[in-house]
Amino acid sequence: MKTIQLSLQVADEITSTNQLEQHVNHLGQQIKRQLLTNMLAQLRQYHRASMCVRTELITPDRAKHDLDRLVLHQPFDLLAIS
Repeated sequence: MKTIQLSLQVADEITSTNQLEQHVNHLGQQIKRQLLTNMLAQLRQYHRASMCVRTELITPDRAKHDLDRLVLHQPFDLLAIS
């Protein structure tokens, strides 16, 4: 779970509930755009990294190396795969 802190600027000229509601809706859209942009960028990086790991895992050389380690009863660290 991530904690995201926001700092917003609110107009001083709001004089009615309608203006307040419009301003809050506008701010909400800005926040939504920023969050989606940032979170999508993080998701892309995550998927690129996971694709690299998957590609590495299925290369013949890597598979042979891992199999040799298992056959020879050497310590096998799953975390070292990535």
